[in-house]
Amino acid sequence: GDVDPAASLNPYTMVGQVVVKGSVTTLQDQTYVANAMEFGGADPKLTLTTKSGIINVFAGQNINHPILPGVATASGTQIALKGKVGKEAAASFKLSGVKFSEDSKGGYEAAQFLKELTGQKNEKKALTGKAVVEVGEAKVPECNDKGQQGKCAAN
Repeated sequence: GDVDPAASLNPYTMVGQVVVKGSVTTLQDQTYVANAMEFGGADPKLTLTTKSGIINVFAGQNINHPILPGVATASGTQIALKGKVGKEAAASFKLSGVKFSEDSKGGYEAAQFLKELTGQKNEKKALTGKAVVEVGEAKVPECNDKGQQGKCAAN
């Protein structure tokens, strides 16, 4: 089964630093774990996007570490979270006073993409299969061919 990373993390004993300078897009989970984190620098509109996973941010609160704990952003950076956002991620940003926007459509977009991809595969399968078409005799409107074989013809 899945392991809940938050259950084994103690924010008061965390060490290390994570720096994310540009936007990140993944199909599955994104997990960032460190005492101190900084987002932004290369991209003023930094976006963390997951198509079908969860965005996890576990920021420490270890004040005994040489780097100040929590989450920070480079000056002027706007953070957008697209997809399912873990409760710890939202709490880490809020606790540090970092403003961010959430758009939970990431999972919906992935579902739409898979639906379209599956539809395209089914369409290709239908087109590449050996189809047989049977054609009957042509019928000409308002023509009675009783006893007049061949007199009513389709042009």
